[in-house]
Amino acid sequence: MCQSRVTLADCPGLGSIRLCSCGCIQLTLGPVTVRLQPEALAQTSVLLQMAEHKYARLEREQQTGSQADDWQPNTHLLH
Repeated sequence: MCQSRVTLADCPGLGSIRLCSCGCIQLTLGPVTVRLQPEALAQTSVLLQMAEHKYARLEREQQTGSQADDWQPNTHLLH
């Protein structure tokens, strides 16, 4: 098994992101570790940002009682 050699980010109680000796990125959230190719790190970041923005919008809509017309994700950001 590979060894992580550089910690890229760490959030105690949540998880960490480490660069592995084989060159992959290890994303750990609680007890789960996902190994990503380096280029997938940026895509994962965009995906999480999209989810956060959508969640915030849904929360605002719920508070105001309105609903947006477009429920399509911005998948073009992942390509």
